[in-house]
Amino acid sequence: MSDSILEGIRRGCQIDQNCNDFDDEIIPLANSVFAKLTRLGVGPEEGYALTEPKELWSNYCSDKILLGFVKPFVYKKVWLLFDPPISTSIADAMKEEIAELEWNIIEYLERSK
Repeated sequence: MSDSILEGIRRGCQIDQNCNDFDDEIIPLANSVFAKLTRLGVGPEEGYALTEPKELWSNYCSDKILLGFVKPFVYKKVWLLFDPPISTSIADAMKEEIAELEWNIIEYLERSK
């Protein structure tokens, strides 16, 4: 499995890896999610912006446990922004999953101090 941030986001949005047609839409959405993560205390202190297709998760954060929460948080949040479900019950379920992941990120960071 690739460590590429953009490839992971494409997978999360159910976009074929060979299709870069949506990158100009997905990257700004991902960067807004990374800004939120910076506010939570994740990633580089000065913030992070996805600019290259080959940027790696391992360069963003070296904590594998934290990445276990961060990756699905980014994937689900970008997917919800990029291609929101028509069904409100599915959208609400995704929002609940995102909220739980955010809580886990905050809790993990608090316990790591």
